[in-house]
Amino acid sequence: MARFKNVDLARRYHISEATVRNWVKMTQAGRLSLTLESQGGRQLVADTPGNIEIIEKLVEENRKYRNAKFARTISPSPEFYKV
Repeated sequence: MARFKNVDLARRYHISEATVRNWVKMTQAGRLSLTLESQGGRQLVADTPGNIEIIEKLVEENRKYRNAKFARTISPSPEFYKV
């Protein structure tokens, strides 16, 4: 079965690798219902439709709020160009 490396998940969902490691730890502790697979002594997240759904839900819930000021674009006034 296919599996995600932590780096792959971090790049795909624009999150930190530490977040993915925390998900694996939470799954091992029984607080999260992701499916893990072992590969060479490492626990990796399995590439299953159920896992993808859970991961997308986690990413959306924990996305930091960015207010409208963050997304606002500004342009200089004509007076700026005269100077």
